[in-house]
Amino acid sequence: MWGGSTVQPGATLRHQWTRDGKPIAGATGTTYRLRPADAGHRVGLIVTASAPDHSDWQGEALTGRVAKAATRTRASARVLPGRAVRLKVRVTAAGVPAPGGTVVVRERGRVLGKVRLVRGAATITLPRRTKGAHTYGVAYRGATGLKASQARAKVRVR
Repeated sequence: MWGGSTVQPGATLRHQWTRDGKPIAGATGTTYRLRPADAGHRVGLIVTASAPDHSDWQGEALTGRVAKAATRTRASARVLPGRAVRLKVRVTAAGVPAPGGTVVVRERGRVLGKVRLVRGAATITLPRRTKGAHTYGVAYRGATGLKASQARAKVRVR
């Protein structure tokens, strides 16, 4: 990296990834996979080249702000004995094995319950429902580095 774009023979390269200019612990490889904690921050790479009989050279490259990851919420409902309804919710996001956060269940704008995701999934049982068609809105509020998303589940109670 001296004299333009060449690296001196015998030079050693060190890499350090940064978030808003501060080193990311353990991120010293040539590649770095973005994490939810990176959302809203600038990620950069500092490369330091060292060679015998030469001064060290250091260069830095920065990204723009990292966007939050999109999520997808899916919900299903089924009627249990006694006209109770069980809702199963799953939230997924590319590159995130188990999204966390909270899901809110509503019917006609009224909050029926809130439940915390465990490994990207949640189950909520609603007590005895009236006969007829029910449509439940399920809203994932988002979490660190993850966008909010919504789904609907329909069921007919007989």
